Amino acid sequence: MKNVLIVEDDAVFCKMLSRLLNRNGYATLEALNAKEAKDMVEKVNDIDFALIDLKLPDENGDRVLEFIKDSGQKTIVIMMSRFETAEQTEQLINNGAALFLKKPINPKTLLEHLDSF
Repeated sequence: MKNVLIVEDDAVFCKMLSRLLNRNGYATLEALNAKEAKDMVEKVNDIDFALIDLKLPDENGDRVLEFIKDSGQKTIVIMMSRFETAEQTEQLINNGAALFLKKPINPKTLLEHLDSF
């Protein structure tokens, strides 16, 4: 079973993503801010995927992306946001994100992307 860290400050959306992924064979960890996400990355050594909201209450999700990449884990990072620009997407990909998904996220599309890695 693959582990997915969901970093999303909207608790309802976070739970919805978690339920969707659990029903489709993924184990999930949930973080509502960057600090919680970083703590989980330090404690859990086998995070296969991270779904990270770009806008978090304590710091931007790109800092969590950077933290994961610096941790040495082989986590595949997918960034998410309602607001994005082509330049921002390019920068995130250059910094190690595998993908950028625009919210609202289509559940089928998300599962297809996770299954393709």
